[in-house]
Amino acid sequence: MGLIFLKRFLPLFFLFISRVCVGQPDHLHPVNSIFDCYEYELTYHLKLRTLLIDSVSGITEIQFLDIPSFAPERVLLIKRDGDNYMAILRRPSRSIWYSQFEDEKSEIEIINFEKEIDLEMVEVLKCLYESVLRNLKVHNDESWTADAGNFYFSANLPGLRTGTTKSPKRGSKMEELVHINEEIIRLVEKTKGSEIIFSKELIDRIRSLEKEIEN
Repeated sequence: MGLIFLKRFLPLFFLFISRVCVGQPDHLHPVNSIFDCYEYELTYHLKLRTLLIDSVSGITEIQFLDIPSFAPERVLLIKRDGDNYMAILRRPSRSIWYSQFEDEKSEIEIINFEKEIDLEMVEVLKCLYESVLRNLKVHNDESWTADAGNFYFSANLPGLRTGTTKSPKRGSKMEELVHINEEIIRLVEKTKGSEIIFSKELIDRIRSLEKEIEN
């Protein structure tokens, strides 16, 4: 019984510890190399990528991956296929991480939302992503707290470049970056038509944050 418990929950403990911190700096930092990860992290990330990302066709222009501590993961993809752009939200029916410890394995359903998005909207958002990804900085001073999420931001610059942050400070630029992406997720999920359109307020927020980051 003790060995079964350790097998199931010890990796979870280490991942939980590796993901929670406060006092995050107000910028993204580079993602770890595969050589810096534990084997269970690699297994999890591969499964996450296979289920949520790799099965979607098209060229990735923007990607926002949200990995909460206790809720199902989700990814927002902005994909280009020829001259057309799609905003795609994908999330599993239950947490991919916790599914690894279920006694009875069952298929994870992927919930998928797709909306057309105009090139102008893509370019506005991509300029913001380029700004934050140009300012990646290594951060080693971490302190621990009880709950945090991991956020990954990627853009084709060209070539996919990724930066990450854990739960940002309230009122910080990185918190606003997360909130902007969450608003776009809401649009993809709730818009009844075939196309999402950014409101003037959202566009102003995106451009304002880009200016803050550049200054």
